[in-house]
Amino acid sequence: MARKKAIIHRYDNLPDIEAVERNGCTEVYKRAKDDDFEIVVVVPTSKAKTLKALVADAASGQFAPDRAKPWPGRPDAYPVRINVRNVRYTSLQRVREAMKKAGHSWAAAWVIKSVELEESELL
Repeated sequence: MARKKAIIHRYDNLPDIEAVERNGCTEVYKRAKDDDFEIVVVVPTSKAKTLKALVADAASGQFAPDRAKPWPGRPDAYPVRINVRNVRYTSLQRVREAMKKAGHSWAAAWVIKSVELEESELL
């Protein structure tokens, strides 16, 4: 199996996780240092009170949009966007296990993480 470079974002609520598919993008406060990724993974924080996560193919790199998309859970104006396509839903547990198998810790406090993961282990 081939690994794919993933950028992982954390969202604080389920409505925004589900809106990624409708909006065709993720938007976040902070740009990741690494712009070389193939897939985008959005996981819930504990505040979201859900285990629903998603995996999508990256359709762009990170960029500053002209204007933010409407987000149902937190209608903030996010300065960094990644366009996505082919959104698939998964669970937080599957993402954690894929990271563990790839040798990455989940324990550290992070907002955006860039890792290489087996996509088949995410779904």
